[in-house]
Amino acid sequence: MKSVAIVCASAVLITLAACSAGDAIEGSASPPPPSAPAPADAAPRLGPAQPSGGVLLEADGTIVAFGGVKLDTGGAPAWPAKDIARALVALADGSGGWVLDAFGAIHAFGRAPAIASRYASQSDSARALVVLSDQQSGYVLDRDGRIHAFGAAAPLDAGWTSIGAARGLDVHMSGAGTVDGGWVLDAFGGMHAFGAALDIGAPPAFKDYDVWSQLHVVSGGAYAIGRFGIIQPLGDPGGIPLAGLPETASADVVRDIVPISVGGAFDMARALSCPGVGSYCGADGIIGSSSVLYSCVAKGGSPAAALCAHGCKAMPAGTPDYCVGALSCANEQWWNTALTYGPVLSNGWWDTDLGVKHDTEVIVRHDSKLYKTGVYAWGYMPEFVDLVTGESFRFVHLRPQHQLATSVGHIYPAGTVVGYSGGDTADTGMPTYSTGAHLCVQTLVDYRTAFPKGKDACQ
Repeated sequence: MKSVAIVCASAVLITLAACSAGDAIEGSASPPPPSAPAPADAAPRLGPAQPSGGVLLEADGTIVAFGGVKLDTGGAPAWPAKDIARALVALADGSGGWVLDAFGAIHAFGRAPAIASRYASQSDSARALVVLSDQQSGYVLDRDGRIHAFGAAAPLDAGWTSIGAARGLDVHMSGAGTVDGGWVLDAFGGMHAFGAALDIGAPPAFKDYDVWSQLHVVSGGAYAIGRFGIIQPLGDPGGIPLAGLPETASADVVRDIVPISVGGAFDMARALSCPGVGSYCGADGIIGSSSVLYSCVAKGGSPAAALCAHGCKAMPAGTPDYCVGALSCANEQWWNTALTYGPVLSNGWWDTDLGVKHDTEVIVRHDSKLYKTGVYAWGYMPEFVDLVTGESFRFVHLRPQHQLATSVGHIYPAGTVVGYSGGDTADTGMPTYSTGAHLCVQTLVDYRTAFPKGKDACQ
């Protein structure tokens, strides 16, 4: 695997960038011009040896070097109060670099030569930039996964596309110094290697949470970069000193973090790892949006994540955070779904299966108090009392990776997502306890007494 450290010997750091597919630029049908560039810095070329550290790019074009790195940013583009910048490539000697904007234009700064890209768009679709060692050739990745070569770069096809989900790109170099493959990172944590590129691992994967944006392959591993300034190590890359790195844990302004040189142990302060066991809102002890609920089963492990449609409620220390509940038309109201088994009375409980697809968000119909929870041979099983009807019920075969109701005695408001349906995978009991995807609800009274059909009001 050709690493960034090796590429740096050719005076170019291969980098990329991206932003959320939802970060459209309102009212923009064509690329807005940057403001007047800053005057060129007369500092001399620094040479190949840089201190360990990196460079951060913000959405408006702001460039911040950290960890002791020096970078000539003279002439860098800027779009004050706008979300336009998408990718940063920095020359390893600190003499300059390039910024990719949302529409595919490449802006040189410092003493980096101008580059003309063949890719241009009238919409916010450029996501990643790679510049090769001749400083005139490379690749632009668009949001659908297509790779656009420019200069003398040979065509590349990742063999993977997904509407709006492509984010990060890095390339693999052959022993002859030619590009023979690479990696594309998608927004949800999927890593797609192609050509001669080897498996380098992947960051934590999230269902429907668009968090990952960039990928930088370095000696020993790689870095996945996420929104809010997440820096996630893959494999065993050298550490990046974080001194001078702006605090962005609760602000979605980071579009790229480029490692210039690495060394020492990795600093986990910017990694997306569990601070403990329980549930945490983003920006409450863990990096991310305050509308995201992270679920942790082990300290230092990778969390599961769920978007909270109505916000996430941060609780005092020692009490799990939770999604604010409200019945939403976007959630499946499972009590109106066709029954596929039962009700059958077994061991004092009425056992009822519903035709719900795998990995469907499971909500509570009314305000419900959790009185017991656990993971068993048949999966994750939270047990509640419905505070409107007074009936007890429990969900069986939920996915153990998404334990979203864990605070016994807590009242979860109507519409709160408490887990994800399962039944069709080994982690929820198949084949011993289950024969396919469904939602199993157990009640102490007949199912339709506890949950009569009805289209409850939703937002």
